[in-house]
Amino acid sequence: MRIRGGKSIPVSQKITMEEFRRDIVESSFPVVIGFDLDGIYGIGESKANEEMLEKRLGVERVLECVSSPAFACIARSQTPRRYVPREMVDVLQEAATNLIQTIYA
Repeated sequence: MRIRGGKSIPVSQKITMEEFRRDIVESSFPVVIGFDLDGIYGIGESKANEEMLEKRLGVERVLECVSSPAFACIARSQTPRRYVPREMVDVLQEAATNLIQTIYA
């Protein structure tokens, strides 16, 4: 942790999947998972293709570390700052929802 403007801010670091899994298992706090559709689509990309979307949604190993999330959320693009084309929002939301159902059903 570091202090910036009187607030504690975590210092980012790289960890292995095993370290991540251990942190989740040993944590006494509830775990929340979230999907940001802007991140899945890719801000600044002219057109998302299927291969790229599959790669970005390929987070099964990470989700499997979280045996029972307390909450799952999906952040859709909202106006006035919309990064995901309107016609892709429902498609991406369905893909994220299907992934969550596949892992936790």
